[in-house]
Parts: sequence; structure tokens; C-alpha cells
Amino acid sequence: MKVLACIPHFFGPNPKFSGGSSHRATLSGAQLAAIKDRRTTYLNRTRDSLSALQTLGAEVTLRLCGVSEQRSLVPLDWSFPDLENPTLLVYEVLERMAGEGLSYDYALCVEDDVILPAETFERIVEFDRTS
Repeated sequence: MKVLACIPHFFGPNPKFSGGSSHRATLSGAQLAAIKDRRTTYLNRTRDSLSALQTLGAEVTLRLCGVSEQRSLVPLDWSFPDLENPTLLVYEVLERMAGEGLSYDYALCVEDDVILPAETFERIVEFDRTS
């Protein structure tokens, strides 16, 4: 079973949205460092949960997706530097996945602070077999 797993990720000031990975440009260095540390921890947990799908025998292709390296906490596999509004990132990722997803059995787009337990994905696969 082949799985394409994408994580849309953005970190930086965002006038269009106030979420966990967006912040004000006026934060102190210590405040910004604390946010970066917390968001990196969340992102790594998300990445680890998707990589763990390999324990089910899945061949997982993991793609970290973002606007640019300057607006990300980690190196990106897919970047969308022409995207002016980072709240639209997930739609850009889904469009690219649609173009590449045909060679995969499953395509997952998981936010950068969500954990997908292997057991949950296993239930999805089982449901597909019987439904």
C-alpha cells in the first residue's frame, strides 16, 4: 500500500489569520523562541505519526509543504512562493496532491499540529476493504 502524506505548514506573521503558527511581528525574542519550540514539537509529532504508518506495511511518501523556507520552521519538500495568503496553503497542497496522488492508494493532508494514530488509519483501511 502506497500513501502520500502531506503536511501544510506555515510559521510567521499573518494578517489574514491568527493561529498557532502565526504570530505578531512585535514579539520579543524569548516569546518567539518559545512559540517556535512549541510549534516545532507539534510539527515533529505530526510527522512522526505519519511516518509510523509504515508499521502497517505502508510505503509512506511524506511531503512537508509551505509557502517558503523563510516562513517555515523546517525544510520544505513542496513550496508555493507565489502564494500571498498563507490561509490558502492547504488548497494549493490539495491541488498538487490531486496531480500526484494517482500513483498512491491513499492521499492524506494533515495539519501541522494533528496526530494521526496508526490504529486510526488501520481502521480506515479496514473500512475500505469491507465497504
